[in-house]
Amino acid sequence: MTMLYYGIAGCSILLTGLAQVLLKTGATQKSSDENIYLNRFTLSGYSILLLVTILTVYSLQGIELKTFYAAAYSLAIVIVTVLSGIFLREHLSRNKLTGILLILIGIIVFNL
Repeated sequence: MTMLYYGIAGCSILLTGLAQVLLKTGATQKSSDENIYLNRFTLSGYSILLLVTILTVYSLQGIELKTFYAAAYSLAIVIVTVLSGIFLREHLSRNKLTGILLILIGIIVFNL
């Protein structure tokens, strides 16, 4: 049963990254017809964040709070950085890649 909670937490973290990329995409829309707060990308991002909230509450029933948040916020940074490089064509510098590596090492050390 614990693996189910970790799986749900993993989905929550991945969806957080996707939502952040959608929010950035919506915020940078240049259309004069759409408001940056009410376009399809922004509304999709906020809808996914609502789902993330529900998944997070459910996963916290089986995972310690300190474990969940240490992993969730750290991995969210990694996922947003990677997804923004892929979908938004943002540059992944050597410093960003080094930071990602350090975050992953920190998560491993924290969970030993």
